[in-house]
Amino acid sequence: MNEARRTNAAESLWAGRFWLLCAAVLALRVTVVALVPGDLGPDESYYWDWGRRLSFGYFSKPPFIAWLMAWAGWTGGNTQFGVRLWAAVFGTAAMVMVFLLTRRMYGAKTGFLAAALFAAMPGAALFSMLMTVDSPLMFFWCAALWAFHGLIHSEGRVKIGHALALWLALGFGCLTKQILWTFPLLALIYLVLDGREGRAKLKSPLVLAPLAGCYLFLLPTILWNRSNGWITYVHTKHHFEPDTLAQFPKNFAEFAGMQLAAISPVTVCLLFALAFSGLRGWKRLASRERFLVTFSAIPLSVMLMMTLRQSLNGNWGAAFYPAGIVLVAAWAHAARGLQGIRVPERTRHWVVPGLWVSVALSALIYLLPIVVHAAKLEGAKGLDPLARLRGWSAFAGRIEQVRATLPQRDMPILVVGRRFHVSSLAFYLPDQPRVYQWVTPGLVESQYQVWGGLDDLKGREVLVVHNAKPGETLPGEARAAFSSLSPMESVRVEIGHGRGLDYQLYRGIFTGNPDPGASGKTVKGDSD
Repeated sequence: MNEARRTNAAESLWAGRFWLLCAAVLALRVTVVALVPGDLGPDESYYWDWGRRLSFGYFSKPPFIAWLMAWAGWTGGNTQFGVRLWAAVFGTAAMVMVFLLTRRMYGAKTGFLAAALFAAMPGAALFSMLMTVDSPLMFFWCAALWAFHGLIHSEGRVKIGHALALWLALGFGCLTKQILWTFPLLALIYLVLDGREGRAKLKSPLVLAPLAGCYLFLLPTILWNRSNGWITYVHTKHHFEPDTLAQFPKNFAEFAGMQLAAISPVTVCLLFALAFSGLRGWKRLASRERFLVTFSAIPLSVMLMMTLRQSLNGNWGAAFYPAGIVLVAAWAHAARGLQGIRVPERTRHWVVPGLWVSVALSALIYLLPIVVHAAKLEGAKGLDPLARLRGWSAFAGRIEQVRATLPQRDMPILVVGRRFHVSSLAFYLPDQPRVYQWVTPGLVESQYQVWGGLDDLKGREVLVVHNAKPGETLPGEARAAFSSLSPMESVRVEIGHGRGLDYQLYRGIFTGNPDPGASGKTVKGDSD
């Protein structure tokens, strides 16, 4: 009885410590979002603009990020802080799910360590500061891990509750980013390969229903894509275009380097060593370690093999790290090691130093604006990681000065440039107007072409903002879309170290693009 009381007391102690840590992490992240300078990044303002026109589908992603941005805009008054606040909330909520999963599997002390390792990842610092797709994705993935593990280890009403939680986490996750579509497949792999007991669980409708039923959430998005030429599928396909085999060393090195930076060097080495050791010793693993290896080593192995044929975005592996992080924390506290994991015993003592390395790297990210400013590196190529967050509000401010001189202040704005020039103006201009994008006729490179709207500008005078250096003129195809075109002024926004945002402004009467003809439309891949 005394032993049980001591165990309960220890569990309560570590649970209490976790909730204090969680509150501190959330407070830190909200403070950073509120106080640290830096404009919305290109993807943030782009997704915010999606949120102003709600739909069941978009050019490159399922719709949840747009719905979330609409909510963030409504609750936060369409301000920068209001948008990014939800990154801090979702990032910290993912940390909570990691703790809850680990506590159930290994106890609250290990849960505290796993949550600390997860929160300290430099990548976690980023997706808790920037409101991109990765913020809700990581929450839904971690919530699905917790719910699926609870589902296969519970009975009665608790089992029903976990089934419902899994269905919702997977359903909204499927509407967030395509990578989450792989979760049900990994769950089935785990159950099939976890021996007779695991395969027996496949007979339960409560297990199969949420794994299959989550795809029902995608039906409206599928119908939307059908009505829009399967645009999301065509865009996504560009991410899987093969390179030559000679590109493998470069692809592998870039992907590996991104993982070192995202997780931190010590922790990522432990994670890969433990996960792949577990994969090699699969038959000797206990069921709970098989669970973690399935959701980390198996998909990460696939991604490493993919570097043989193509380059990968550095954040593609992010969803597979939570299970690996839990494995690292379990290894640190396993008094007799983990069955089937053959990694040198001394590496257990690397976990806590690795945690502090992660904390230091994350602190550097939180303080990066101050560090870059102190070192006078603003805009320095290769040395200023925040360069993509600089100049957008100032750019909008300069355009607003020009608008104030026009006879018609609400003159439509037509951008000849990339999508982020469009979305940044839409967000940072005081009246947050609709901004249009001109691209080569027949080309579809962003959501702005899906929306269209250029026909509404026919016969109207527009302010043309051309992303070009001084002396560069509008492309001939763009000039052909105007009956008259008058050059105005050049605008340059300095970023630092000789870098800046350059624009040429015009006023013109828009007559419309020519018909692209039989060639139809061409979808261009984008990095978002």
